Amino acid sequence: MDGERRYSGAECRAEGRTLIGPAIRYDDVSRTFRERFLPGAFDLDSKTRYLDLRHNRLMVLAHTDGGGLELVDSAEALMVKATLPDIPVANLALRELAAGRLTGFSIDFVPLKRTKDAAGLRTVHRAELNGVGLVDKPSYPQSTAEVRAKAPYTLSGKIPLNKPLTCRCHRGTCDRVRFTEGAFDDAIAGDDEVLLITGAFESALASKARRSLTLRKTRDAVEVDAALPDTTAAADLAAKSRAVNLLTRPVFDQDLSTFEEVNGTAIYSKVHVKAVLVGASNVEGWPAATVRGKSARRSALRLL
Repeated sequence: MDGERRYSGAECRAEGRTLIGPAIRYDDVSRTFRERFLPGAFDLDSKTRYLDLRHNRLMVLAHTDGGGLELVDSAEALMVKATLPDIPVANLALRELAAGRLTGFSIDFVPLKRTKDAAGLRTVHRAELNGVGLVDKPSYPQSTAEVRAKAPYTLSGKIPLNKPLTCRCHRGTCDRVRFTEGAFDDAIAGDDEVLLITGAFESALASKARRSLTLRKTRDAVEVDAALPDTTAAADLAAKSRAVNLLTRPVFDQDLSTFEEVNGTAIYSKVHVKAVLVGASNVEGWPAATVRGKSARRSALRLL
């Protein structure tokens, strides 16, 4: 069967040589095709998939067989994360992104099960994904791409879901928490400001409102990505990450959150997030964050 293409580049951004964004957001309705995809529509088997420039197979940017392309499926979206090599076609793509001539991702697929309702809206239940293109013609309403200049420092961290964690953030009879799968949905999709901080709110290094901080959900975690400024505080954070494990933990309003205490664990089904705190701690169960970027040698001297 011939493949079809749907353009969808919501929140696609470039961080250095890494591109991140949704290939398709489930239940998002295309203006052009009057069509939506259901969660789980794609079976991501071991077949090699390619990311190319404008669906030109002669201009491959990355691939899934150890070639820098990662496809992460969740209930909300099929996400793309691609690290581009230092080759002419990839350098061209990054320049086009920075100039605003490329705006997001597009899927190349073959529909396997598709229905149509009385109003003419088509629903794709199952489809075979052939590949992804980096393109300039978004078709879906959430397809406004965001392109960032290379940040001096970038941070990547995770807040685990459905996993017992030790935490000092909960006021109650227990010091262990577990965040359910949907606990952070409002923080991810909502318009409330969320800051990345290292202590007081005045120390904020990134902002969800300014789009230097992004939160996105995968099957087992909320991933935290931030573009950090060229400041002494960011350089110090990069230096600390080389010496100790830094954790990304939520700072939230417990009174506006929803939880219940069960067998010594506070189980949160809704978290009213105010900030993400980055720092070292001896709490258990939290994965270490990574900070990449400029050399932090000068800052590291101050830590001795």
